[in-house]
Amino acid sequence: MAMIFTLVSILKETLEEMLISADTKAKEAARIAAERSKQKLIDEVEVQIKSLRRTPVTYELFMEWKETFDKWKEEQRRKGNDVENVRGRNREKESRAEGRLNGREVFERMKMEQIEGFEEGEEDGLVDRRRSDDELDAADVRDVTEKVDELKVEE
Repeated sequence: MAMIFTLVSILKETLEEMLISADTKAKEAARIAAERSKQKLIDEVEVQIKSLRRTPVTYELFMEWKETFDKWKEEQRRKGNDVENVRGRNREKESRAEGRLNGREVFERMKMEQIEGFEEGEEDGLVDRRRSDDELDAADVRDVTEKVDELKVEE
């Protein structure tokens, strides 16, 4: 009987160790899989970043570029090409030639339209036209004060 008890307890301990080791192996496998997926994402991001990276600008590289650019510009001038137009600097003039207005011109036009909308003597557009003091009555004063109160900024 003691021998059976010993065998059962040994089997029980072995089985527990096997279950624990299987559990730890499963956890370790899950951890490794998570690390692999994370590393795969990191590698993909690094590849994308490398494709976006440019050569860092140093003084020497800039001077090299400037020298080649100046040569190109001089060559274009000798050929008779308008270098500034090639580089797109005359777009503003071309857009104006098409009849399109720039921001300042639009703003000035809107301002002129607003000014033209007022009659002589109107200052803020709240009163349709000036009346003499005789014609003003309490209702008109109340209307104007209500409009002014609506326009006041609340603090």
